[in-house]
Amino acid sequence: MLARNHDVGLDARRAPTPPQVAVIAGWRRREEGLGQATARAEAVRLASGGDWRCSIDVTPSTKFLNEITWLGNSGVSTGWNTPGGKEYRPFSNVERNAMAAFLYRFAGSPAVTLPSKSPFADVSPSSQFYKEIVWASQQGISRGWLEKNGTQTFRPYEPITRAAMAAFLYRSAGEPAHANPAVSPFLDITPSSKFYKEIAWLADTGITTGWSVSGGKEFRSKNFTHRDAMAAFLYRYDRLVG
Repeated sequence: MLARNHDVGLDARRAPTPPQVAVIAGWRRREEGLGQATARAEAVRLASGGDWRCSIDVTPSTKFLNEITWLGNSGVSTGWNTPGGKEYRPFSNVERNAMAAFLYRFAGSPAVTLPSKSPFADVSPSSQFYKEIVWASQQGISRGWLEKNGTQTFRPYEPITRAAMAAFLYRSAGEPAHANPAVSPFLDITPSSKFYKEIAWLADTGITTGWSVSGGKEFRSKNFTHRDAMAAFLYRYDRLVG
């Protein structure tokens, strides 16, 4: 634990100032060696430029604080800049276009060869995250919907369900071999459920923990994915594939 008998004037709602960072970076735990202290100080310095603990809607008591902080500091999420400061909006739903952007940035923002025509009837070159959506399509991460009129749609502004989120992550991981369990890990999911394999993989790898209820756990596949939970999913996913 870091303990000091003086106040450097930190405000959890604002990014540390350079003088404050200099003071904090010089602090050293009694039990840590010089190398570890130096590494930690450098991490503090780098994080101070965009530490999401300073987002106005993310506080020390926010659920998944560490995961949201990691997501912001890694550049996977850019959030919203508002007159009052940066916002993450942890309780908002993740839209499908934003999901494509998250996975694209997580993959390192690779070069994309854009097609002469959009792969989706409802996504144009001027659409937000067009490049990211095209990339997700080219990688087989998103397959969209085949509509009755024969067109393929992506539905970029629809919130992504937890079941579809599981499918996106599974495909992003390269669709690894996975033996479907005969007994579902969740009370509300059966072997005949859509994306059962993907959801079971998500559970077996520890990316999702679901909700503990009387008699077992629930996944709630049709619920929309909140941004705070998405940070947790990607954080755990990074530990798996990183």
